[in-house]
Amino acid sequence: MENKEGSCACKCNGITYEITTPLATSAVPRKVVPPPPPPPPKNPFGDRAGQSLINYRCYMWRDNAKTWPADKQQRVFEKCMQQDCEQNLIQQAGCRFLDEDGFCYAWTSTQNWCIQNSDDDRCNDGGADWGWKSTGLGSATGDTTAWEPQTSVALYEGGEEVSRYGCACLKNCACTFVPFSAQSCRCTSGAAEIPVGDKGVAFPVKRIAQNKDGSCACKCNAVSYRINQSPGDLHDNPGKHPKQGSAEARAIAGVYNERLHPSGGATVRRPKFGEGQGGSLINHRCYMWRDKAKTWLPAKQADFYEKCMEQDCEQSLENTRREPGCRFVDQHGFCYINPATQMYCAKNPSDYRCNDGGADWGWKSTGLGSATGDTTAWEPQTSVALYEGGKEVSRYGCACLKNCQCSWAGDPSCRCTSGSAEAAVGDASVRWPYKRYTTNRSGRCACKCSAVTWITDHGAHARPLSAAPADPMVQFFDDLK
Repeated sequence: MENKEGSCACKCNGITYEITTPLATSAVPRKVVPPPPPPPPKNPFGDRAGQSLINYRCYMWRDNAKTWPADKQQRVFEKCMQQDCEQNLIQQAGCRFLDEDGFCYAWTSTQNWCIQNSDDDRCNDGGADWGWKSTGLGSATGDTTAWEPQTSVALYEGGEEVSRYGCACLKNCACTFVPFSAQSCRCTSGAAEIPVGDKGVAFPVKRIAQNKDGSCACKCNAVSYRINQSPGDLHDNPGKHPKQGSAEARAIAGVYNERLHPSGGATVRRPKFGEGQGGSLINHRCYMWRDKAKTWLPAKQADFYEKCMEQDCEQSLENTRREPGCRFVDQHGFCYINPATQMYCAKNPSDYRCNDGGADWGWKSTGLGSATGDTTAWEPQTSVALYEGGKEVSRYGCACLKNCQCSWAGDPSCRCTSGSAEAAVGDASVRWPYKRYTTNRSGRCACKCSAVTWITDHGAHARPLSAAPADPMVQFFDDLK
């Protein structure tokens, strides 16, 4: 053993020399090339600011609906709502954020981008309860989110909007709607599954418990009642079933399905007054009466006006962030159905188009007024023109029972949430059935106009209001006995 104190042995392995390299020459290391820069981040909205990034049926409807017949418009929109509904059930993706037309962004990356950039104008937010908590997209837990289908969809004819209709969906369900055959729904929860969306859409009564997780059955009420089905085969949501083949059945107007801010309250970006300071943006029966009353027989005028008042009355009872009620009306006194317009008018009451019924016509909870309790102070119109040969021949009034429904056939009666305690609002000369039953009818209205009695008893020329019975509770059909 040899003493090597103070010595070190060192070895490096960084460079391997070729055999032919002269020992006296130092080797130069190979230059390291840095990796290429990462590609620019993908635009979460793609080309055309999100235009193609929605579900296929929605994309087809958006681009082609104005050229299609009414029944095809509805069929494709039903499938669009079904695709959006089923997307909202997928916990890995879901549907909280919508495009400007109210359709789900189909890319998960876009949904996630919007949660980080919720102030972007393109991220129209349905609300925290539309997104799954498990994915960080919202607060929803359980089997479903709070996603709902659109309830005010334009129906086109000749490229122009002629009406609006609504849609409803049964989540975790699949239904058979084939005409002239047994109609039924198969749902994971069986008969316990409740539709969401437009309350005027009817679904088959027969429900079978069967696992349909992730599926949706969606229907719209534009033309669906043309099929041959009896009212007994369907039940509403939970509204009334329109008369088979009627105009109401083919095109019932819902409320406008405006996108919302996460904090609640309708987005007031684009208040919609339409042409003629209201245009078609009033409830469907009111729209029909306004444009056609002078060409109709008196009895039809009164019938449509009663249904117009029922639609406005029921809108006045709506008290949610999507459906703030009816405080502001057009120049004819009809409710604006667009929540964005109602909220715009609340902030801009000096706008000449914002005809104000008063603070007590709007709900305090929605920021539209001061009303609390079960109803607002909304009242039906009490001086309505009756036309004959295109000219006004008389005037009549209307009255409504809120949170009630009445039957005028056979043995007339009314069913009201408050029973006989419910008092009619509007024209005091309108008479109502004597019988009252206490049944939950919250959100519904029964409206009658005094022209109907005048027409029945005396023809189109109405008797004066002073000749009407003093007791508004006298049975309405006494004159017909």
